[in-house]
Amino acid sequence: FRGIFGTMERKTSAFRDMQNHHHNDPRLALPLFRLMTLLDPQFIAGWSTGAMVIARERGEEGAKKALVFLQEGREHNPESVEIIGAMGKLYLTRFIKVSEKGRIQRSLHKAKPLYEEACRIAWENRRTLSEAERDATLENYRFLCLLYRDLGDRTKQVKAVQQGLSLFPDDPILLRLSK
Repeated sequence: FRGIFGTMERKTSAFRDMQNHHHNDPRLALPLFRLMTLLDPQFIAGWSTGAMVIARERGEEGAKKALVFLQEGREHNPESVEIIGAMGKLYLTRFIKVSEKGRIQRSLHKAKPLYEEACRIAWENRRTLSEAERDATLENYRFLCLLYRDLGDRTKQVKAVQQGLSLFPDDPILLRLSK
C-alpha cells in the first residue's frame, strides 16, 4: 500500500520473504546426536539437547525414549548437573496427566530427588563449575525451589533459595521466591 517507498524499503532492508519458508524436523538430527555422544560420551550438551529433541515426540513415548537417552548419558557423566537436571525437567514437562476433574498433574515427586541431587553436586563443586554447569545449576535451583513451593515444603524452599542466592545473588526468580 506504500507504493514505491514500500518496494524500496523491502529491497534495501534485511527483509526476507517468508513465503515458501520452512524448517527441517529437528528429529532428522537425532543420528548426529547419537554419533556425537558415541564419539565423545563426555559431551554433555549432546546428551541434554539430544534428549530434548527426542522428547518432542508426542506423548509419554518420546519422554520415555529421552529418559533412556539421558540415563545413558548419566552413566558416562554421573556428576553432570546438566544431565540430571534435564531428567528432572522431563518429569516436570513431559510426564503430565490430566485428572478426571481436568487438573494437570505433574510428576513432582519423581523430579524432586533429581533436582536435589543436581543441586547437591553443584553445591559440592561450586568453586570449579564451568560456565555451562553454572547455567544448569541456576536452572536447577530455580526448579527445585518451585518444586518445594508447589509441594508446600516452605522450610526446604527457604533453604534452597538461600543456597541458590549464595551462588546467584542477583537472580530475580530466586529473589522473588525468597519472599
